[in-house]
Amino acid sequence: MDDFDPATAALAVTDALRPLGTPERAAREKGYLKSDLQFLGVGVPDLRRVVKAAVRARPDLDPGQLVAWAVALWREPVHERRAAAVEILTLAAPRLAASDLATVERLLRDSCTWAYVDALAGNVAGEVVLRDPAGAWPRVDAWAVDEDFWLRRSALLALLRGIRVGAPDLARFTRYAEPMLTEKEFFVRKAIGWVLREISRRDPAWVAGWTAGHLAEMSGVTFREAVRRLPAAEGERLGRLRQRNADLGGLTVGRGRVKEQPPQPGKRPGLQPGDVHLGDAEPGGDLLLRVVAVKPHDEDPLLAAGQLAPVLGHRLHVDRLPESGVLRAEQLAEFGGAVLPARGGVERQRGERVGGLAGLAQFVRRDAEPFGQLPVGGQPS
Repeated sequence: MDDFDPATAALAVTDALRPLGTPERAAREKGYLKSDLQFLGVGVPDLRRVVKAAVRARPDLDPGQLVAWAVALWREPVHERRAAAVEILTLAAPRLAASDLATVERLLRDSCTWAYVDALAGNVAGEVVLRDPAGAWPRVDAWAVDEDFWLRRSALLALLRGIRVGAPDLARFTRYAEPMLTEKEFFVRKAIGWVLREISRRDPAWVAGWTAGHLAEMSGVTFREAVRRLPAAEGERLGRLRQRNADLGGLTVGRGRVKEQPPQPGKRPGLQPGDVHLGDAEPGGDLLLRVVAVKPHDEDPLLAAGQLAPVLGHRLHVDRLPESGVLRAEQLAEFGGAVLPARGGVERQRGERVGGLAGLAQFVRRDAEPFGQLPVGGQPS
């Protein structure tokens, strides 16, 4: 359409929207979004109806003209104009090219709110990468490591379109999400969980496994979204495992995550200050070494028979040895994949920290009696 003028078309949309707004809605939405933009107070259904009618009235517009129309709407600092721009791009998305993502990125950087970002990323960018993966993914991959957290969120949400049509890119999701798991930004944490929730509609087993493998790094909001649509029993199991991980203070085993263990009969249900927990000490079992912080003592009397005492100034301070077995230096070497949580650790009597499992193994080998066991009551056990 040769006579199409984007600015004129944008003004026509604005004129159609203005009488549909109310001051009350404008004030409420402005406060809700914490925005500095002007608000006309138009509801989403009315806005979409106006935009769809305007686009249908111009069926001969090519993709470039539709993009120009959206950009013209975006230029004015009015919420409804920007929302209309997003709607036009959403309607045009099946016809857009990978090169149009440059414009989408400019709008994403200028959005500063989920109200525009989520549709631009999920509906527009997501559609483009689905149709032209080779041309579009390199730009979206760059979003995943951008300094702007809205771009990082957008990279994650661009995966949603493929997930919803049954073509999830699970490897790309993992590559995006793993470095973001420890972020403090709520909108990134929420987006990771959102994508997991969508994947779980078709593949709950994959989501359950991925979640279980990343519990140590996963925030509460990410976890809640990830398990929201899982079977209730699976969600409860993961919740218990996550709580166990929290109780262990971030203790990591193997690749950095606590492995689920079946309950062991006869184990004490809780730990007291000063306890060292040796779980599943049988050969080949996972070593779960848990240390509860205790203030160092200058002197302690020997405890009752069967309990451990800080028998010498340089010995390990614990209160009780579980019946499951004793910890030998060679066992520590065997279970070299386990590390101590940063906030726990093992302390000498005078508060000197022995860092990590290797340090603990060296500590025990140097200080233990010839039998290689922790001393009980000052005597080899």
